[in-house]
Amino acid sequence: MKILSKQQLKLPLIAVLFISLVILAAGWQKFWFMTDDAYISFRYVSNSIKGFGYVWNPPPFRPVEGYTSFLWVLILDFCWRVFSIEPPRIANWLLLVFSCLNLVVWVGIADSLALARGYINSQKRSLLVLSAILGIVLNRTFLAWSSSGLETALFNFLVSLWIWINIHSFKKGEGYIFSLALVASLIYLTRPDGLVYVGISLVLAVHSAINEKRDSKRSSLSVLSFAPFLIFIAHLLWRKSFYGAWLPNTYYAKYVSAWPESGLKYLTCFIIEYGLWFWLIGLAIWCAALWRKSGFFLPKPTWVSLLKPALVICAITFPFAYYTLIIGGDHFEYRVYSYLIPLIFVSFLMFVLDMASSFRQAFSLMLLFVLISLPVQWVHWFQDANSDAQRFRSTVPINQFFPGPFQILVKVFDENQKWLSSHFVGIRYQKHKFFCIDQVYKFPLRNDTASFEGLGYPVFDTASVGVMGWVFPNFAIIDVLGLNDFVIARNPNRKEVRMMAHERMPPPGYIECFRPNVTFVLNKVSGAYRPVIIARDVQLTANDIVECEKKPWLGQQPL
Repeated sequence: MKILSKQQLKLPLIAVLFISLVILAAGWQKFWFMTDDAYISFRYVSNSIKGFGYVWNPPPFRPVEGYTSFLWVLILDFCWRVFSIEPPRIANWLLLVFSCLNLVVWVGIADSLALARGYINSQKRSLLVLSAILGIVLNRTFLAWSSSGLETALFNFLVSLWIWINIHSFKKGEGYIFSLALVASLIYLTRPDGLVYVGISLVLAVHSAINEKRDSKRSSLSVLSFAPFLIFIAHLLWRKSFYGAWLPNTYYAKYVSAWPESGLKYLTCFIIEYGLWFWLIGLAIWCAALWRKSGFFLPKPTWVSLLKPALVICAITFPFAYYTLIIGGDHFEYRVYSYLIPLIFVSFLMFVLDMASSFRQAFSLMLLFVLISLPVQWVHWFQDANSDAQRFRSTVPINQFFPGPFQILVKVFDENQKWLSSHFVGIRYQKHKFFCIDQVYKFPLRNDTASFEGLGYPVFDTASVGVMGWVFPNFAIIDVLGLNDFVIARNPNRKEVRMMAHERMPPPGYIECFRPNVTFVLNKVSGAYRPVIIARDVQLTANDIVECEKKPWLGQQPL
């Protein structure tokens, strides 16, 4: 599978690739951060290395799927087992690699678009590609999610690869179907959103198979080309048998009811911050021109030919609409929109290539869009980076830096940012970075806690479970937000004020059932907290733990 052909790989395009990768590497270093949530996956890998499998707390605690990416956990597990590199050391380097691969895919797509529209001259074509790629590598969301310790960059790369496969359908139907099925299954293993890609890929694969004229020999091969879909089925059945649920535990913990008010504010900020109103204008003009060119009527063959693009667009937009209108955005800054960033700039290149009358006009419009996308995001970044970045709910208004009508637009952005931050929505990467650093320095090193091995069932409860879960691998940790707890994730009671991913509450008496006996004492010399295990009056047994997780809390059905 080649993203760029030999015909495409000429010196100007190699220069574009080099420039874009250098900017990405510099941005990765500047935006480097690790989230507390990343350490959740690291703990699951740790328990797998110990032989417990992918569990949060070892048996007799119930297995729970508190990580969001089976594939990401699998990759980190492989690196630890084979190369003896622990997840915190390798995670962000792997994410940089996936971000680079993502960029290569979009360079290839952009170059193919220009080539298909008659730009044979490699220098002009490369300049057009560069104009689109600059918009991507100068985008703070793209740069921020090139690290983080989470699976985001892996997911974004796989979605881009899936789009590329559909743009460049192979001559042989089997190759297209196999690649489509494989990448869709990998997307599913990376994030639950992949369910959409698997479903639509299956429809696309069946459609391709029906339209492919095959003899008997090739027909047998076409059945094998569907084999990668078995990955999805196998994992789904394993999840149900091992964890007792069809969806990850994080879904039950985070979703309580539809929250379109939050999602629309989240989307509004995304549009204003990146100047996407200009992209929307370009989309409207392009659609109108396309409709006018078709004579306001599309014959039946054309409608049939539009089925595949329509399905691809559905796969891309469904998760976007779901997170916007149902979930209400995301706790992290534009994470659930980050896969759209390359698509936005390259699709705008397609708009201008179809509508511009000359290279100069197309190049100028592309550069104009890139310039429009920069001011709000970078003024906000500069102001936010120089503010009290450790306070999660702190926001910095920036409308005073913009003139005239733009000030009114940016004021809307400021007001929505303030509302979102107060509800833990779209929290900026700097705040997660400093929070995680604070957690790392607050507790001892992981190796220093190894002496607590075999001390019965030490238990403590906390809301910030990531770093603590990694640092204290031999303690059982009750996640009071429910991300890693089956009972709390399904508790119908929730906090009165809506808080993204922070709404679940433990049922009364549930935490006490485990008789927590770990407390933390501040070492005034080192500034770190050391754990102290308090002897229980009544010992906690394995049977007690099983019974605690089985009780029908708050009228729930027995688990």
